[in-house]
Amino acid sequence: MRLISASVVSVSLVASAVFAHSGVKNEIVMQRMKQMSEMASNMKVLGSMMKQEKPFDLFAAKAAIENIGKLAENTSEAFSLKADDPKSEAKDLIWDEFDNFVSLSNSLATEAKSSVVALEGPDDLRNTMMVLGSACKACHSRYRE
Repeated sequence: MRLISASVVSVSLVASAVFAHSGVKNEIVMQRMKQMSEMASNMKVLGSMMKQEKPFDLFAAKAAIENIGKLAENTSEAFSLKADDPKSEAKDLIWDEFDNFVSLSNSLATEAKSSVVALEGPDDLRNTMMVLGSACKACHSRYRE
């Protein structure tokens, strides 16, 4: 069941990112959306290996996790200015609770760093996806439309 949940999270992140970008007029919002899409793309790399759609590649998996961590570290800066667009999925609550929002993005960055160290083989992917997916969901469930 958890395997399915992690897969659903990564697929839904990628699918929603594709549709969300069309028609965005605010450049700040567009840059944030691209950053989140890049994070989702990296999750998809891990998910496709976990589901054995692609062969396990330790180097590529660790690179994807490191990218997620770097993007998470940059999330607070990307959202530091309140910008809106009709296509934006960011709730205004982000800026009302900015310290908590930053804490959640920092948690994802920390989890990514730990996951890179812990990842040794394909058997570790399930746990990695659970940890990273939970960190993504914690933020999305509160701060994303």
